Amino acid sequence: MTGDRSAALLHEVCGKPGKHKLELPPLPAGPVLVEARLAEDESFSVKGEGLFCGFGQVSPEKGVAERALWCTDGEGKTVKVKAKTEWALRFHGPEAATPLVDSVTGVGTDVLVHNGPAADAVVRSHEHPDPFLDKLITDGLNNAQVDLFLPPDAMHKKQWDVLDVRRAGKREALFTVPEHCLFQLSAGPWCEWTVTLVGER
Repeated sequence: MTGDRSAALLHEVCGKPGKHKLELPPLPAGPVLVEARLAEDESFSVKGEGLFCGFGQVSPEKGVAERALWCTDGEGKTVKVKAKTEWALRFHGPEAATPLVDSVTGVGTDVLVHNGPAADAVVRSHEHPDPFLDKLITDGLNNAQVDLFLPPDAMHKKQWDVLDVRRAGKREALFTVPEHCLFQLSAGPWCEWTVTLVGER
């Protein structure tokens, strides 16, 4: 998971375990990346207007943080955080998204940006060394879901494209990446995945 996160930082807030109600300052209208960093591998969720994320559960030792995409209207918002560990929420501009040029590998939920022409892409979930978790992935409980936002500066223009990788035990699915778009790839915290561009449309 890459992207220029530090340069695009808009706001940051930290907290302790428990339930919290946060008053956020106005963020720029349009897409905002919400990044969750946890002190421990514990459950975490964020709820707010237009936002529901169970992300942030990737093990800290992996050295990454999960991110979700949120379209904002430029006004201050209230969000509710529920956590079982110390946490930090960082809000970034869209330039922090992970670029999809040829192929990108990540784990959990992340936001990608495609700056080229419309193309076909394949998302594939990797095998997991734990047989139980690997079966969850192949059974589709951890199937990849792609939420497309058109274009990168669009507000509330969301097109759902849910990918089902359960057919015949397949671990991959083909989907279309529109021209110049942001998209969120949602997966469980134990799921490593790769998205590969396979050709222009």
